Amino acid sequence: MSTRHMRLTGHSRVFTLTEEAHADLLGYLAEARTALAVEPDADETLRDLEASLGDQLDPLCSEPNDVVDAAQMTAILDQSG
Repeated sequence: MSTRHMRLTGHSRVFTLTEEAHADLLGYLAEARTALAVEPDADETLRDLEASLGDQLDPLCSEPNDVVDAAQMTAILDQSG
């Protein structure tokens, strides 16, 4: 299984994700960035979104070898809206 590492705003931890989970998260953030492009507080809203996603990922990565898979990421992204 191939993995990617990612940091999110507000979290010092590096999250380990499967390739698919990483792609899903990047796609979600890109869509959010596009949707918020005309908003004056877009950067702050995106930082808040990243921090919230990191808060949800934290319990899934309590051990150094924990890896977030696509199913877990989909559940988090679905919950986030």
